[in-house]
Amino acid sequence: MTIGDAVESYIKASEMSLKPSTLASYENIRKNYLKSLYPLPLLSVDNCQIQKAVNFELSCHARHTVVNSLSLLRAALEMFHPDFCLKVKLPKNQPKYKDFPTPEAVLQAMKGTEIETAALLSVWSTLRLGEIEGLQWKDIAADGTCFCNGKEPPCIIVKKMQ
Repeated sequence: MTIGDAVESYIKASEMSLKPSTLASYENIRKNYLKSLYPLPLLSVDNCQIQKAVNFELSCHARHTVVNSLSLLRAALEMFHPDFCLKVKLPKNQPKYKDFPTPEAVLQAMKGTEIETAALLSVWSTLRLGEIEGLQWKDIAADGTCFCNGKEPPCIIVKKMQ
């Protein structure tokens, strides 16, 4: 039995216990990923061969895709070669950082627009968008020090800037 046969047999054996979307994903993985391993005999495969195939896949595909492919391979190996201990190294998942504009850039972009007041309220108060949208001039105190938002506590105090 080859690794390809084991993967295909695992998918067929699991048809009744897996969701259709998972089965479709497994079929996609079987057809498109880790193909270099499929002709290898199941009982003679070693971790070095699998690591080489994983490294090749990592050069072409996203880490997440390779992890999914490896999980299918791992499940097939557990079913048809339970004595095999799969040890493959994957690179750490790199967090994605987004660049946010500076507060000065945001304030400059809003200045003079029709949403300036609403945007300033959202930035400098605890109000959410729906609460800001619902504000009316009658909710604001005459001296401008607080406004009512219809919740408990009923008023939000706004300190005047010096």
